[in-house]
Amino acid sequence: MCSSGGDFAPVLPPTSSYDDEKTTKKILQKLKLENYQLGKTKVFLGAGQIGVLDSRRAEVLDAAAKCIQGRLRTFVAHRDFVSTRVAVASFKLAAEVLFHNIVYI
Repeated sequence: MCSSGGDFAPVLPPTSSYDDEKTTKKILQKLKLENYQLGKTKVFLGAGQIGVLDSRRAEVLDAAAKCIQGRLRTFVAHRDFVSTRVAVASFKLAAEVLFHNIVYI
């Protein structure tokens, strides 16, 4: 249902040795961005690329929201189930005690 890792975990190399430019290029390729230029400290995106990034961001946020909602619904359903189970057990015990007292009085 929900993924535990990020989309870029396989792209990122071990922390001991990596090249910023190569890593940035791999990430941009994974995002399927084509019209970009790499500066020394910045990535310059061509026309329309911000829209692609915004749509990808919206997809990631939607998936995260669905994951959070699903986990919350599961938590609430489990909590309600447990409280119902406890109530049924209490009612059953009270009924057994009442029946036992009626039979032997």
